[in-house]
Amino acid sequence: MMHKKGVVELGVIVLVVVVLIFLGWWINVGSRECTGNNDCGSDQYCGSDFSCHDIPIIEKQASVNKVSLLGPAWILGLAGIVVALIFRWERLFPKKPKQVEEKSEQKVYYKGAEDVKKNF
Repeated sequence: MMHKKGVVELGVIVLVVVVLIFLGWWINVGSRECTGNNDCGSDQYCGSDFSCHDIPIIEKQASVNKVSLLGPAWILGLAGIVVALIFRWERLFPKKPKQVEEKSEQKVYYKGAEDVKKNF
């Protein structure tokens, strides 16, 4: 048979731990300065640490370098045209068929059978 005092003690310990966790959470929520941007002023915002912060003002620098991309665009455009010409070169400029030069045939005169016999 189980002892009822042991079960009650365990229940009291669990209840005390739960109450302590709840009180800690409640104190944490109560110590927050803000929970949203509406709780802060018009020039402030609510940060992740639940406190109001001033909105930073970012000023533009006076010497902003303006980069012109016209040169690189021309280079890429011309490169694209050159690549297209290389791939289509045979269609645009077909090779002319080579003309076969007719070799002049040398006329070979054969000696007759009589001349060949004389030489041997």
